[in-house]
Amino acid sequence: MADLAPYPKQFIHSDINEYNIIITPPAEGSVAPPGGSVAPSNITTPRNTSNYDPDFGIIDFNDLTLTHRVFEVAHAMGYILSSQAFDYPVLNHFYRGYSSIIQLEKTEFDVIFDIILVRFVMSCVIGTKTITLDPSN
Repeated sequence: MADLAPYPKQFIHSDINEYNIIITPPAEGSVAPPGGSVAPSNITTPRNTSNYDPDFGIIDFNDLTLTHRVFEVAHAMGYILSSQAFDYPVLNHFYRGYSSIIQLEKTEFDVIFDIILVRFVMSCVIGTKTITLDPSN
């Protein structure tokens, strides 16, 4: 993996997933995307956004940290990839939305996949340790 030292830093949430995002439901008459829901909680995004301006919020700031901004993108993409409702358009919409506000440098973009893989491995190791220490968890 690349040396991350020169990469830009910022405060990141580090735990943006479908359980930490609250969105108002679409107005009656809005249309869900092809394939239906984009999250297990059946949150839908209409194709025609002209009549849908959702209020939304992010909760659970326990993992907030100052680190390389590319980790925010990689962590969120990892959650999207591991979601039961995963499909590629959701991943694409997330990245396009993020990059409409913050443009990653090419060197940051090039390490996203590696960071996602490391995060998956960490989750497996931590999950194994947790269940070994407390099988009821």
